[in-house]
Amino acid sequence: MKILSNVWLKNYTTIRIGGLVKTMLIPETVDELKNVINVHGNKFVFGGGSNLLASDEHEFDFIVNLREFNKELVYNGGGKFTVGASVRLQQLINTVNLCGYGGIEYLYSVPGLVGGAVFMNAGGGKNEGNSISDYIVSVSALYNGKIVTLEKKDCDFSYRSSVFKKDKEFKELINMQYFIDSCKEYLYERALAVIFITLKEASKDDKISISNIKDNNIEVFFPKYDIKLQIEINHLHRSGATLFFKIMYPDNYYQTYHIDGDANTYENGIADAINKFVCIINKDFMEHCK
Repeated sequence: MKILSNVWLKNYTTIRIGGLVKTMLIPETVDELKNVINVHGNKFVFGGGSNLLASDEHEFDFIVNLREFNKELVYNGGGKFTVGASVRLQQLINTVNLCGYGGIEYLYSVPGLVGGAVFMNAGGGKNEGNSISDYIVSVSALYNGKIVTLEKKDCDFSYRSSVFKKDKEFKELINMQYFIDSCKEYLYERALAVIFITLKEASKDDKISISNIKDNNIEVFFPKYDIKLQIEINHLHRSGATLFFKIMYPDNYYQTYHIDGDANTYENGIADAINKFVCIINKDFMEHCK
């Protein structure tokens, strides 16, 4: 952690404006950034210093500088890269080009960092119709002291905007993600319990076994009939859930189902999808259990 005292903000902005900063903290790792935000909050946080207007006359008690905390830039193969928020856009573009790829060269003249570019969904102009989000798969962000990862579809990218700029929507999205992560095992067990009880009663198989409850894949085995049922919760969302089911019968015959559970919450969506599944397969399942 670098701690600077009585420095001028204008020395850190691209248009060279900004008043005196009594204390500037420059975290050099993600953990250091977590600690700083947990203690001091994020009222005054900046990255590359572009697109920033700050008064020369204002005196800042405390500012967090993000240009050092995450400079990771790793090629993962297949045209995919892991890029830290502190990486300069020029460095990213050069690295991508050296690996034989491209697409965001129009951002080369932008004097900013990747984090800021993602935050505002930087692009080549509204008429050009391109932006950095065209090449984003997922984004990891710091919220309430924890790192959360959002898929591109959840980032709500639009012209010069993202969910990260919309405080209320971002909080709602992250709070939902926290709930899903903390309750996933419970939701799996709940889904399993309903199907287990229903099918056990239907099949009268007292030796049913269960495995992989904590993974994305729940398996239920009916040894009496040599039937295996796989259940996967594919997606949990605000208005329900999508579940994948696969039934494997002893004659190498199997059936698969993707079922959407519609409800006002993902918990109820789980229950709805399970009920639909039981209704769909009950007759066919019972035929194989005779």
